[in-house]
Amino acid sequence: MSPKICNGDYVISCKWPSMKVTRGMIVIVDHPRFGKIIKRVKQRNNVGALLLTGENSQSTSTEQLGWVHKKEVYGRVILHLKRKQITHSSPS
Repeated sequence: MSPKICNGDYVISCKWPSMKVTRGMIVIVDHPRFGKIIKRVKQRNNVGALLLTGENSQSTSTEQLGWVHKKEVYGRVILHLKRKQITHSSPS
């Protein structure tokens, strides 16, 4: 299975103070080991920690990612544009 979001793609995310992060959401996270990453929320526990998962078999495993706290979430991905969908017009 290939990744849903590839290098070079664009995403738009948002975050609001009372945002509830739920299972299945795609989020941008500042991971303590891997830096800024985009992952799907696999599970959430009662203290606000999140277990993340990737979209393909070559993604960093859930076990390697471990639990991250909700405060590490930059935002929820609300729009994804594939690089090939974006065209640039040149000035006349």
